[in-house]
Amino acid sequence: MDAKKEPGKTTVIPPIRVTPEEKARLIRLAQAHAMSLSEYIRQAGLLREITSRTEIETTLQLAKMNADQARLGNMLKLAIDSENEQEIERLISAVRRTQQTICETLESIKLR
Repeated sequence: MDAKKEPGKTTVIPPIRVTPEEKARLIRLAQAHAMSLSEYIRQAGLLREITSRTEIETTLQLAKMNADQARLGNMLKLAIDSENEQEIERLISAVRRTQQTICETLESIKLR
């Protein structure tokens, strides 16, 4: 690693905590890319798209709602096949509630 200071780089970020294995891996990766450790971490941190925990949680929520909608659709088909009017109305209400939840979730994503 190059120990000399790089021109224009004057601000230091406090140390980050990593395991010894992570440190060794970062050093190996930096060497493999012919970069200093600082440059490698800077490049990885600034150029790589980061997915926030909020996005992951929201995606999982929407996937669950999608599965719920599929189950409701299957149940509705069974109710229609059996011509059970009361069950059909109950399932249509459940579909509408799930649609409302999806809309609210999507709206909350826009607000973040």
